[in-house]
Amino acid sequence: MSYSEPLINQIRVFFLSIGVGAVLCLVYIGVQSFFRLFGKSNRVYYLADGIFCVLFAFISFFFMVLYNSGRVRLHLVLGEAIGFFVFYFAAGKYLQMLLNRIAEGISRATGLVLMPVRSVWRHFRAGMREIKTNITVNASKNKSKEKTEEKNKKKFDFISKIHLKNKNKSV
Repeated sequence: MSYSEPLINQIRVFFLSIGVGAVLCLVYIGVQSFFRLFGKSNRVYYLADGIFCVLFAFISFFFMVLYNSGRVRLHLVLGEAIGFFVFYFAAGKYLQMLLNRIAEGISRATGLVLMPVRSVWRHFRAGMREIKTNITVNASKNKSKEKTEEKNKKKFDFISKIHLKNKNKSV
């Protein structure tokens, strides 16, 4: 039973982890650029970061299982971080700017192509809002009308005098 890998294997796996860090940086740039198609809101960034974290966990897990017998070592995690940041600041920043511009161009082109659809949808939503307000206004008017009718109704009095003569008869 061996408690430690030979030193040469540890160095080899460390350099492989640096390569995995560079691959993770490419995945990060790809995910961020893809989600840039959907806008620049905070929700989009949170969703992209969440998906990247899940992908990062899967890639790191399978790397640790395949190359380090499933053991998590600090030098491998640091190697991934070093590979990620070295690649990001060397080439990734520029690659991300390029992909973001491409994504924004695609987003604008899609917006121009779908402009008639958005216009029809905007008018449809406005019509639905108008119908909804009409329904709520009419419902509130009916409720207030019913309340005033109830107040105006005479209460039936059992003790009062009943007139036997019919005014509409000639006899």
